[in-house]
Amino acid sequence: MPKILPKIPELTYIKGVGPYLAKCFENLEIFSVETLLQTPPKGYEDHKNLPKIASLKLDEITLFKGQIRSIAERFPKPKLSLLSIVVQDVSGSITIQAFNQAFLKKSLVIGRWVVVRGKLNAYQGKKHVTVHQIEQMDKSDKFSAYPHQCIPIYNLTKGLKQSRYRQIIQAAWTMAKGKLVDPLPDDIRKKCHLMKRESALHALHFPEKIKEAESARTRLAFDDFFYHQLALAHRKMQATRHIFAPKLQFEGPLVQKYYQQLPYTLTKAQQSAIGDIADDIQKDRPMNRLVQGDVGAGKTEVAVISLLSAIQSGKCACFIAPTQVLAEQHYFKLVNNLSPIGVDVILLKGKMRKKEKTSALERIQDPTPCIIVGTHAVIQPHISLTNLGLVIMDEQHRFGVLQRMALNQGDLHPHALFLSATPIPRSLVLTVYGDLEKTLISELPPGRKPINTVYQKPYRLEKVYEFCREKIQSGQQVYMVFPLVEESEKIDLKAAIAAFEDLQNTTFKSYQIGLMHGKMVPKDKTSVMSAFKSGEIQVLVATTVIEVGVDVPNATVMVIHHAERFGLSQLHQLRGRVGRGQEDSTCFLIGNPKTESGKARIQAMVETQDGFQIAEKDLEIRGPGDFMGTRQSGLPNFPVGDILVDQDILNLARKVAFHIIKSDPTLQHPSLLAMKETLQGNYGHLLEGRLN
Repeated sequence: MPKILPKIPELTYIKGVGPYLAKCFENLEIFSVETLLQTPPKGYEDHKNLPKIASLKLDEITLFKGQIRSIAERFPKPKLSLLSIVVQDVSGSITIQAFNQAFLKKSLVIGRWVVVRGKLNAYQGKKHVTVHQIEQMDKSDKFSAYPHQCIPIYNLTKGLKQSRYRQIIQAAWTMAKGKLVDPLPDDIRKKCHLMKRESALHALHFPEKIKEAESARTRLAFDDFFYHQLALAHRKMQATRHIFAPKLQFEGPLVQKYYQQLPYTLTKAQQSAIGDIADDIQKDRPMNRLVQGDVGAGKTEVAVISLLSAIQSGKCACFIAPTQVLAEQHYFKLVNNLSPIGVDVILLKGKMRKKEKTSALERIQDPTPCIIVGTHAVIQPHISLTNLGLVIMDEQHRFGVLQRMALNQGDLHPHALFLSATPIPRSLVLTVYGDLEKTLISELPPGRKPINTVYQKPYRLEKVYEFCREKIQSGQQVYMVFPLVEESEKIDLKAAIAAFEDLQNTTFKSYQIGLMHGKMVPKDKTSVMSAFKSGEIQVLVATTVIEVGVDVPNATVMVIHHAERFGLSQLHQLRGRVGRGQEDSTCFLIGNPKTESGKARIQAMVETQDGFQIAEKDLEIRGPGDFMGTRQSGLPNFPVGDILVDQDILNLARKVAFHIIKSDPTLQHPSLLAMKETLQGNYGHLLEGRLN
């Protein structure tokens, strides 16, 4: 396809931007003139209505301007310089004090006007301003590039000043002006009440008013969301065009036998989810469905019934988990429940004895129906999944888009079901999983009791241990969780092991205590978990390896040490390991948070057990990148759009994108060619491959 959009040069094409400044901008994730212009200021200063010097208020940080009347420097102590700058306006004068900023003496000129941000203080009856920021104006007593006196303030990095950043923006705009094609057709733009793209970029950096900058930001946020939603709409359309999947029988003997052996009745929410899946898999188009449910909502039962639908239809099915512990747990549970009704279950994981692995691979290549349970080891190009009718991915939030695509090999188009026990805010669902149909299991199974969540500071730990011993005496079991983070894994692992040894020799010396962490060999992990499940071990000291999937109904107490070091989603998942039996359960959060975000996480855990409320709070505290994980390849980095505050714009962009793909799936109309080129440039990796 011929190039529609002009090529915008790299930053080093701007006069005065050499390797050093280019590196400074790289630290801000700005690599080209285009990304520079698309990166919004962090705010604006309105210089039209700045207060007069005489009206400045004590102990308030404020912005004002004045003319430099004098500059003096003295040294009150060794290695401490004090610059006193007297500035004046029509209302009076004030002294500005700048500590250890002697360089200002060389750059400031007596007679020139400056804009000052600082705090007015009083000492021994005299007032002065402690400077936070001072910027000298042009000889015209203004910033000439900003005639409307609405001044952008940019995020900076070491080696880059506001004045220099603004100079580079001005040069970049001069270079790009007139070359910026708007890929969005005028009729769509007008219908959505959006500015032209070039006008928006100019208004973003050189606005007449703050309101104009806000309109510019809306247009650019729309673009951010729009092309991502366009890619998702294209993927979703591809999943239903010219691609076929085997029709699976939902009603059949295996499903009926499984229903009959269940000791309880499924909830209405579970039955509704199964109904959605049944409608999908009985069609010859591949299912692509995300099932969300809070901890303990019963997603596994929904998954098992889906797996059996594939088996009774003569197809194999694959159940993939993110960790070996969880994969093994699913495997043993499936073997226990499905072997009696004649279903063959195979385990495939990264670390296996050669003989076991060879046997598993040979069985997988046999087209006779079976269920394959495994970790990401299943998602390998050299592994052929023969006669596959259904793929289920558990803990979907741990798999990126590209990882999901890897299952699509050749002409293989199985039905695909994704499970997530981590509740995900709606805005993230739309951005990360917008190509999937969604089902929510919002109802917990009967008998699930609320978990009492208690925050305690470390000095109260002995009281917590006393509570634990009482519960053990009554026949219940306890989790002791210690943090484990990648950056200091060795240190934390030593801390967990040291805590285990200390508890074993002191607090819980009368009981059996076990240890489990990610560095243990699989055989030892399995052995410890089996002993804990059987009740042989009363206290399990662990890292977050038990975060998901571990199910021991007799464990009723969860003690999370250094709780402030865990993410909110992690804390919620860990708490979900208790409250699975008939007895009352308690989760203790032990910590002493120093940061506002740490305090907010603890407070959210104590106040609610609703996973979706917690997810929204987590998104608010950490932002979308951290919420999904820094390596989550499904989450784009939007330069302007913020999914937390721009949900209305996101919904509009999604609506428009899906409408366009529905009316012109391949974007062939001449008015859409620039849009198509932009889409391929931004999201080609999503268009070239897909799960279905």
